Amino acid sequence: MINILHAIDTSGPGGAETVFLNITENLDPKKYRSFITVSGTGWLHARLREKGFKPYVINSKGSFSLKYLWALVKLVRKHKIQIIHSHLFGSNVYCSIAGLILRIPVISTFHGYIDAHKNDKLLNIKFRLIAAGSEKIVFVSEHLKRHFLKYKRFNPRQTVVVHNGVDTSRFSPRKTDTNVFKKALGIRGNDILIGSIGNIRAPKGYDILLRAAAKLKDIRKDCKFAIAGEGSGALYDELLNLQKKLNLQDTVFFLGFRQDPEFLLNNFDIFLLPSTSEGFCISTIEAMACMKPVIATSSGGPQEIIEDHRNGILVAPNDPDALASAVLGLLADQQKMQQLAGIALKEVRNKFSNDLLIQKYEALYQMMV
Repeated sequence: MINILHAIDTSGPGGAETVFLNITENLDPKKYRSFITVSGTGWLHARLREKGFKPYVINSKGSFSLKYLWALVKLVRKHKIQIIHSHLFGSNVYCSIAGLILRIPVISTFHGYIDAHKNDKLLNIKFRLIAAGSEKIVFVSEHLKRHFLKYKRFNPRQTVVVHNGVDTSRFSPRKTDTNVFKKALGIRGNDILIGSIGNIRAPKGYDILLRAAAKLKDIRKDCKFAIAGEGSGALYDELLNLQKKLNLQDTVFFLGFRQDPEFLLNNFDIFLLPSTSEGFCISTIEAMACMKPVIATSSGGPQEIIEDHRNGILVAPNDPDALASAVLGLLADQQKMQQLAGIALKEVRNKFSNDLLIQKYEALYQMMV
């Protein structure tokens, strides 16, 4: 039995947290004993407890916290941890230092561009610590790996790509009465509902979605848009103001965070990813697993998921006209919509399943011991 500490310095919800949950939940219990640390008692903590785990809460505040590092070291010693698997930049730094102190192998996973402040004077030192303390550095896409290697952050021999996976038993095509859901939104049953899922952050490009919706409004009055994701603060207020300015209150609907993305996806007619940058985008493969036609931007990771006009549609980022044209093109060819969605479903099951994700991480763990 191998004792593994899984560490992440957020509490979710989000794509990285979903992958974190999938890994801890699906590892072979006959081979691995998982211990978990998160940064707070939020969404992820609650979901882990639902799955029978007892996560440790260690809060890391500020640019660097010796208190957090010491708590991490004590946890590793207490449970005789043999492998540390960390996720996201902050945890990768602390766990790499802990690995160096305790001489324990560390796997650091990057899910996207770092969220560290650009003026952080310790940034270069932190990267060096990750490089020194991590036996393997995992990226969720080849695009993300190239991005970091371009700046010579890591030795290429340290790096590996493990694409995110989707639970195809949860995310699958299901018959649902879309009229009920659409009625709840206040739209007609025969309206076209184009949906996006992802927390409201600048890289998600929801302002571009709003401008595309405004362009479509007079051409296809039956096109409606739904955005599901946690949102607050200045950016969310800006989007609401833009929605009002473009007179889209009856066209674009902000649903907030939802616990049932598989239900939403099965009620969408088209899935739209308007991001300006993406490490990978788990909601895209979830949509494909629900057999929905996908329009995504060429914003990094999506190019490793979507082959343009074969299993989805790719358009340039930051281009509302391109998004609007792609929607119109799909709606004009229902047969193509079905064909794209059918191929997408098969490819998700073959390339991006949770089973494949777990196999790859378990192979890495076996290399560490």
